[in-house]
Amino acid sequence: MEKLMKMIVINTLIMTMLIGCHDSGPRKFYDVEYGAFVVEVTNSVLGVPNSISMNFYKIEEDGYGRMIYIFSGFSITAEDNERVGRQLWAVLIQQKTDDDYVYYYPDFNFIVKEFADSKQSVSKDVFLENTYHQLPKEEIEALKENNDWNKPFNADKMIKKPILDFGKTIKAARVSEDGLKKVYEGEFKDNYPNPDNFFVYMTSDDFGRDIFFCRTVDDRLKYKDSYLIMFFPDDSYLIYEITDLWNYQEELKEFKVTNLWNQPFME
Repeated sequence: MEKLMKMIVINTLIMTMLIGCHDSGPRKFYDVEYGAFVVEVTNSVLGVPNSISMNFYKIEEDGYGRMIYIFSGFSITAEDNERVGRQLWAVLIQQKTDDDYVYYYPDFNFIVKEFADSKQSVSKDVFLENTYHQLPKEEIEALKENNDWNKPFNADKMIKKPILDFGKTIKAARVSEDGLKKVYEGEFKDNYPNPDNFFVYMTSDDFGRDIFFCRTVDDRLKYKDSYLIMFFPDDSYLIYEITDLWNYQEELKEFKVTNLWNQPFME
């Protein structure tokens, strides 16, 4: 059983205490360590808005400063009904951080799990006993192996994301509200009632591609199908249906590779 380090539980009040007093564009988090957790989670785990209250539990560090930690919070992947919010939890590995960026290996830097009981208002020790300590040892060891635990850093495997708070907006992406609404009207209007909360921004590459996640509903407003949508700088897009919301790392990687994620466009 891993030795527990201190727990960080920070609510949305802390999340909104940002450096600076103007409202133009995203700003750095007041707490950079917390911001690094938020950025890695929202760029990795499907369906997690970056405007919600999140809990983080630091578990372990390796000899190079990598950190393994747990996130718990709201995600639409854990909902079975549009009006019933549920939570999930995930184990993630962060390679390192500095004052401006968080560094991690994309796609295989996490394990995501659904709560057996969505009511998780329990103590830290009970929470960890019901989640992290129930994971098979081989799952943790595979996660560590995929992220070079206790090995020298490999810059070629890392990506970096700025530790900036985009709040309730989608300014992290280059896709306009009008662009999203056009896709909603053309592709999903008959299968979801409200365009304002349909798309959840996930991540962007360095060349203008952006990935969003969304779910449609049936006639009883129960969630039905789930999709990744990749937008391109020329306003074109690709839609990919994702079927396993708990073991999608390989699918997500393949979707990116197939569509030349983070590669320059041919002229």
